[in-house]
Amino acid sequence: MDNKKSSERICLDKTCNYISHAPKASKCILEFLFGNVINSERPDFLIENKVGVLGVEHFLIDTLIGRKKSARSRLRRNEIQRTFDKYHGAIEGNEENALSEIESIVQSDVDAVQNFDYRKFESEFERIVKGHAENAKEYKKLHKEIVKLAFLIEIPISNNRMIGIQRNGQQEKIKGRRFPITVDMLKALKKISDKVDYVIISIMHENYRNLPYTVYAIDNSKFEESIAPQLKEVYRSFTYDWQTLPFKAKVNLNLEQNDDK
Repeated sequence: MDNKKSSERICLDKTCNYISHAPKASKCILEFLFGNVINSERPDFLIENKVGVLGVEHFLIDTLIGRKKSARSRLRRNEIQRTFDKYHGAIEGNEENALSEIESIVQSDVDAVQNFDYRKFESEFERIVKGHAENAKEYKKLHKEIVKLAFLIEIPISNNRMIGIQRNGQQEKIKGRRFPITVDMLKALKKISDKVDYVIISIMHENYRNLPYTVYAIDNSKFEESIAPQLKEVYRSFTYDWQTLPFKAKVNLNLEQNDDK
């Protein structure tokens, strides 16, 4: 299994693990992810379950953008793995170099948070969702056994606290395991409701290793009725706490010497 397919399967498995935490409105949709999972392409998975065959297309939309407009979460994963491979078993005498590379990774994370731009995120969200929806007919044509089609949208978020901008302009620090779903996001998803049966939004946070931070699931045959019970509020936009700082944060890591004498 290649790295891309592996990351897709990890997202699917984590999302399945969330079912015991899911409210009734989303649990009935998440149940469709359980069954005999077959790796595929276009869509990514075919799941044989009680409704027949569910086609699942996974894609990632990052809240943070790294260099060359790449998803910061993927860049970070690659950078961490590359640093680990480089110094694993060879750290002695290379402590300063390893620390410098770790510091660079952390600094890139901080920069991505401070450079967050909601409009860029919203534009990417709409573009990517629309692009995949345009392939929906092809998925069903390639796999005639598909009875229902679902989009599994993975959205990685930072450790930094999120701030939701309410429709009246007031700011709200997002507490609990919530993500500030916005009017723009729902509009983009509503536009594809005639092409895809279900949309599952899986919010990923690095501190939650075995399951998502939270999950939202939409039955497009009853869009508003399906999503409304899962949302405390629908926001105008959102940002990160550090993005509001009046200065650029600088990361400085230091080695501690242990004195056993």
